[in-house]
Amino acid sequence: MAPPLPRSLCRVVELIAFIKGVSLCVGIAFALDSAEPVKSVLVLCGERGDLPAIQAVEENLREVFHSSQSPRIELFSEYLDTARFAGDQQETALLRYLKERYAGRQIDLVIPVAGSALEFALAHRQELFPAAPMVFCAMDQREL
Repeated sequence: MAPPLPRSLCRVVELIAFIKGVSLCVGIAFALDSAEPVKSVLVLCGERGDLPAIQAVEENLREVFHSSQSPRIELFSEYLDTARFAGDQQETALLRYLKERYAGRQIDLVIPVAGSALEFALAHRQELFPAAPMVFCAMDQREL
């Protein structure tokens, strides 16, 4: 049988355990208090993502939204590519894809980029993101 630890060493171990426990509780409290909800922004591009104009718009949007510290913003991008994939079948497939992909996720803002994305977003707003405001960009004056 091992000899008992000196009383002073036991006190030190108890004190260290107590301090670690308090530190853990304080850390958890601060983490819970400072946990802000994350806002979800969906950038809905009418064309494919490798076009320079789409890349420029998206780069600027990312720069602005990622600089936000409060609230934290999670940015999602989807590319409809309506110039190459037009028609009702494609629109139905896109609608199904977006419904499944974002099911259960609240979208707090939708940004349609280009006229075709705005048309799609307006046509399917109630099915995809009924509560989300929309801010559109990169529209030709004639499209408005």
